[in-house]
Amino acid sequence: MGFFSTSFGFSRYEAKAGDVGAAFYDHAVARLKERRFDSSVAGAGEVAAGWTAAREPYSSRLEYEEVVFGDYLLFALMMEVRRVPPALLKKHVALEERKVLEESGRKRLGQKVRKELRDKVRLALLAKVLPVPAVHDVVWNVSSGALLFFSCQDRAIQKFEELFHETFGLRPVPVSPYHLARGYCEEKGCLDGLSRAVPEVMV
Repeated sequence: MGFFSTSFGFSRYEAKAGDVGAAFYDHAVARLKERRFDSSVAGAGEVAAGWTAAREPYSSRLEYEEVVFGDYLLFALMMEVRRVPPALLKKHVALEERKVLEESGRKRLGQKVRKELRDKVRLALLAKVLPVPAVHDVVWNVSSGALLFFSCQDRAIQKFEELFHETFGLRPVPVSPYHLARGYCEEKGCLDGLSRAVPEVMV
């Protein structure tokens, strides 16, 4: 689910870019393009990721007019995941081990050789598996620093935080309820009251 869906979940962050001028948005789009998702070079790894346009995620276009909307940047994280079913991997590893034993005349294979065979078989199978795509929208108000990532999945969150930092040189800071309360109390001058607050167990 994403920004354009009727229902969605999101993770909330803060990412302040400092003094922002018109040139920042051109720079941001250029940085996104440098890490644009490209399925042709994604390789045979388990997870491939990159940025794409939120409104047309399967298009190769990632232009200024598709990303910049006033103070906001709207884009998406595209991930493609390849998985080899455990039973399939086990079968092909057993076949490969039998083949090596027959060719070498040995009765058993050492642990190191078995691991190398397993890795080799796994990579070969990964190259044949079709990737499953997933798109997670990103909305960033550059002026305020408010940043929304439309996913609550651990793997997607980790990849988003890593790629965002690599792209913009900023580490997105997760916004917790306490973070929000502190911001409100700083504005209203009631930080003393917040410091005296104690956790409440909700049953």
